Amino acid sequence: MKKSAVILSGGKNSRMNKKTKAFLKLQDKSFLELELDAIKIFDEIIISCNQRELYKDLGYKLVEDEIKDIGPLGGIYTSLKETKYEEVLFIPSDMPFLDEEFIKKIYESKINKDALIVRVNGNIEPLCSVYKKSSIEKIEKMIKEKNYKLKDLINNLRVEYLDLKETKKTRNINTLEEYENLLRK
Repeated sequence: MKKSAVILSGGKNSRMNKKTKAFLKLQDKSFLELELDAIKIFDEIIISCNQRELYKDLGYKLVEDEIKDIGPLGGIYTSLKETKYEEVLFIPSDMPFLDEEFIKKIYESKINKDALIVRVNGNIEPLCSVYKKSSIEKIEKMIKEKNYKLKDLINNLRVEYLDLKETKKTRNINTLEEYENLLRK
């Protein structure tokens, strides 16, 4: 697929006792491996990370935030500047249930605006969505204003929504307790 996909894995993992979520295991694979399987159809795959040395042996292009400590907006901004295609799918490293079928539903949608925001049962998933390079200028403006909120990014962009009903696929694991509960099931 002649499109770009980015896995956002640059968080501080503070609610995970500093364990890097991308490397948590589920069914003998890391979250990162599961997500790479889901996006293997993409021509360009990038991992946006804050510690290159953890990812260097994986064979993917690695991107570190140009502007540090501004949250996911920093990863989106830098990655959009680094990708070779206009439309870029972003997924967070803590959604291990994403699969190729779900990803295809997102990426086969025609995008006529700055972003295609996934909405699952009415809840937006700004980190599991498609942004175009046309978003860069608006993100730069937000950064200059020290506004790093994804909700504000969506309000500043021309967006269209993709309504989906699959809740488990976009479930993210944010805390050690959530991860331990997942393993018990």
